[in-house]
Amino acid sequence: MPGTLAARRVEIKNESGFLTRLNDVVITSASHDQAIAYDSTNWISTSVRLNDFLDVHVDSVTHNDVLVWNSSLNQWENGKLSSLLLGLGETVGGITAIKLSVFIGERGDSAQSVCVAFTDSVEGGYTLAMASCGDNNAVYKKEPSDTTFSFLRTLNRGEIHQDSFPKGTVFKSSKGLTGCTDPFPTPFGVSCIASTYFRFYAFRRSVLVYATSAGRDSLVTLYSGDETTIIDGPNFISAYGSTTLACNANAEFVVKSTTDIFCGTGAHFEDASNALLDVRLLPPMRTELIVYNRFNRVTAQFTDTNVDWYRQDMVQGSVTVNAGTPFLLGTDSIAGSGIAFADNGWLILRSDKPISSFTGADGAGSNATEAWPLEFLAQMFPIYSTIELSTNYSIAGINIASPYEGSARIYDSSGTMVFTFDYTRGTSPPVSPGDQDYPAAGQSNPGNDGYAALTGGWVETTTPAVCIINYNGAVGFGATDNGDETLIPGTSPEEFKAQIRKDPDGFLRRRDIDASGNETWEIC
Repeated sequence: MPGTLAARRVEIKNESGFLTRLNDVVITSASHDQAIAYDSTNWISTSVRLNDFLDVHVDSVTHNDVLVWNSSLNQWENGKLSSLLLGLGETVGGITAIKLSVFIGERGDSAQSVCVAFTDSVEGGYTLAMASCGDNNAVYKKEPSDTTFSFLRTLNRGEIHQDSFPKGTVFKSSKGLTGCTDPFPTPFGVSCIASTYFRFYAFRRSVLVYATSAGRDSLVTLYSGDETTIIDGPNFISAYGSTTLACNANAEFVVKSTTDIFCGTGAHFEDASNALLDVRLLPPMRTELIVYNRFNRVTAQFTDTNVDWYRQDMVQGSVTVNAGTPFLLGTDSIAGSGIAFADNGWLILRSDKPISSFTGADGAGSNATEAWPLEFLAQMFPIYSTIELSTNYSIAGINIASPYEGSARIYDSSGTMVFTFDYTRGTSPPVSPGDQDYPAAGQSNPGNDGYAALTGGWVETTTPAVCIINYNGAVGFGATDNGDETLIPGTSPEEFKAQIRKDPDGFLRRRDIDASGNETWEIC
């Protein structure tokens, strides 16, 4: 019968999940789309208005269905809760893969991250060449038409593998690999440089940007330097999928994506050959970079970015760079010799806001190399093509630069050490801690240093470094191209990973152990 219940106390517990357990809950003026909720004091009605979403129309809804957004179809649709949780698991897995890849890159193992073939034209019967960072290295591949990775083969350290796969093929390995595709030498993309934002200077006209998802669905868009005009896109790519964006200007551009991607770029030469030039990776913007200086442009993410540059021959300078206005860092006279990666052309850039940079062609050929963030420096670099018997460093050369002094050892594909050389600063050893702000550099090639042409093999360094190799492709993959300079992502195996510490006087010192096991700490 109708009436009013009076009670001294009504207790509602959190575990009371059924509304049938709530007696005499009165909600006044309830309306459509409202739900019952507890506001810490009272039970009240609250709006859950799906009509705030435009054009939501779902047919054939069944028990346990949920409303989900399909980004590829650009519409709402119903899906099972189990499918939603499965999708959540895939998202978490993708995020984990991205963060792990960036982590291993920042600890000096960029070649151990996921790699992708950006291009796929045929050179000498193959579309790509790769080299292994370690012995018994298991390599897996996933072509664009594949749904999962499959085993390819095992490789030993410094061993080259040439093969043919379509662009967009993704590679994983247990111990790291690096390589390039044709047009030679387009470097493999590496996922350790994944980001959602890239700002770069398009060195020539008819520039292409290659973008690959680092593990999740993404929308990728190419913008003008002021980020107001869409130049190309947005393009949808699935997890580890790839796309190509295009622009046509000597200018600054920005790539943005909704999830992490990794990128590279190349430019078509505007003549009958339509050759692909200036192929390089696009690392994420950072505040400490190492780069060779020849026709450099420095780009900044924000206005009034202060950039200090330190050259190997102990010359230092400062510039201010603004977003959208790339700064031409210097001519050959500022860069030192300006060609062939001579020691006195290496720079370390330090800025108060994120920047990116690159170096133009080195005097032979028409390629470019990226400025490399200091946290991605490594100590072991595979050789994936031929370093020919030449005395011209623009044609054949192994070029090392580092924030520290040290030595490099060159091995052929059999594991025999064929040469060693030091990389140093203009003032060596440093006489004050401030001298260690400047990069150290050194170089070698078969023609000048008396060892045979190298096809395969590797380079080891005693400190974290960047390695740029000039390939003229005398034999094998790259034979018909003007094989040019490429930056080699590397690894830092634990057995010779550097230990560097600062002493009480402020000098950085490197731990060295000789063949008898004697330990010293050398100023580096």
